[in-house]
Order: sequence, then structure tokens, then C-alpha cells
Amino acid sequence: MQHAIIKKAFYFMRHGTTEWNIKKICQGQADVPLHAIGVEEAHNAIITQHDITDVFYSPLQRTVETTRIVTQHMTCPKREMIDIKARHFGDLEGKPWVISSEELAKTYKTFEPTNGELWLQFSTRVLQGINAGLARSECPLFIAHSEVFRAIVDALDIEYCSINNCDLIKFIPTNTLNNSWKAIHHKKDFE
Repeated sequence: MQHAIIKKAFYFMRHGTTEWNIKKICQGQADVPLHAIGVEEAHNAIITQHDITDVFYSPLQRTVETTRIVTQHMTCPKREMIDIKARHFGDLEGKPWVISSEELAKTYKTFEPTNGELWLQFSTRVLQGINAGLARSECPLFIAHSEVFRAIVDALDIEYCSINNCDLIKFIPTNTLNNSWKAIHHKKDFE
């Protein structure tokens, strides 16, 4: 494990579906809004009962819109966080994916998009943001992107699992001696 995450419980949610998600176009840092499906997903994921003390969200429109909808009943502080912005995929952004999601899941650490962020650059940035949020908040929620989720599960040494749009996952440290974590999904648990 290259990076350590502060051992404190936190939540993560992926933004709602965009038109580019549907068309399998690489988004990266392109500022794509939610599709009507994504708006509906966010409305179905409104958070009412929780132990969340702060919300940190990516500055991209799809996460800003998701945050506005899912946290509308929450009174805790909500802050934009640039460090959890999506991975920059360089020349691939705005183009159909040339690599399948299955292949990307296998090669994400070695995949080098032309004029984009390398995995180490990206994951270092993301984990810096996650730790900054954890240092400021007792139990934060981060609303961001699937690649941010991938960086988190990689750092926590949890076997990669996919995350759907507007899924809410809680990460809990289970044993501080051996660095084990548990991820609790609303439908299933995985470690």
C-alpha cells in the first residue's frame, strides 16, 4: 500500500449518470452535467438519516448537481474540494472509450493516457484530499467519481469492486493494527 488513509469512518458517493456515461464517452475532467436519469438517481439517493458531519464534493458540474440534490435535507457544512476532481484522461476526454471498463479495472495503475494524469499523480492528489477532509471532519461524505473510488479502495487494500452512480458506501476501519477496512454498501458488504 503506497498511501495511508486516516483511520476514521467516512462515506463516499459517486455522482449520478451523465449522457457521456450512457454513450460510454470518456469524461475525465470534462464538465458534463447530469442526464435526466442521473437527476432521478440523485433524487432516489437523498440522504436523510446519517452520521455525516461534513460534505466534500468535486467541483465538476455532475458532482455539484448530485450534491445539491442528495444533501438537500442536510445542514452540515458542504465544501467544494478540487483534490477529489476526476482523473484527467488527456486526449481521451470527449471520445469513446478505447478500452473496456473490465480492461481498465485490470490496468488502471499502468494505463497512461496521452497528455493525462498518471495513476500515481492522480491517486496522490485524491488521497491528499481524502486525508484533508478526514482531518477536518468527524465523519465526512465525499461525492466524486469512479476513479476516485478506485483510488480509495486501492489505498485501503480492499479488492476492487465497482460502484454504480449514486451508490452510497461507508468505509470503516475494522482493525488499526493490521490496517483492515470494511466497505458497507446499501445492498451488500465487501472487504
